[in-house]
Amino acid sequence: MRPDLRAAVLLLLRERAYSGHQIVQELERRSLGMWRPRPGSVYPVLQQFEEQGLVRATGRQGSRLFHLTEEGVRHCDEGAREWGEPWDAWRETAHEGVPELYRQLTQLTGCVQQVGAVGSGAQVERASRLLARTRRELYLLLAEDDEKGAEGGAEEAQ
Repeated sequence: MRPDLRAAVLLLLRERAYSGHQIVQELERRSLGMWRPRPGSVYPVLQQFEEQGLVRATGRQGSRLFHLTEEGVRHCDEGAREWGEPWDAWRETAHEGVPELYRQLTQLTGCVQQVGAVGSGAQVERASRLLARTRRELYLLLAEDDEKGAEGGAEEAQ
């Protein structure tokens, strides 16, 4: 599932001014943690909107806020009904535990980055093997049927 980043950015800017970083955070929040576009995707979209006259930026490089222009408001008003809210598709399909799962993944990513930055060679190799084992176990979890998976969850809780 790939939401329409261009529509999402315009819809957010229709509400208020955002920095590129705030746009990333807000999209993650509205999608319950399931969609976190990279800044490398958001900033080119903002640049393109500036060139098209849909958005104007205020502030200095690194702390710029983006605002819709009058043309941007018109463009957004014309497309809003068709676009809906791009983050809704994520929310509608998310199991209630998914936001916590994604929070854990985010924390794990930070931990892995720290091991990569300051860990010894042996620690990096151990971490790599641990991640490979964890990935295999997650795929095995998906391969279980629902009844067995529910029993396993009950056993783990005890």
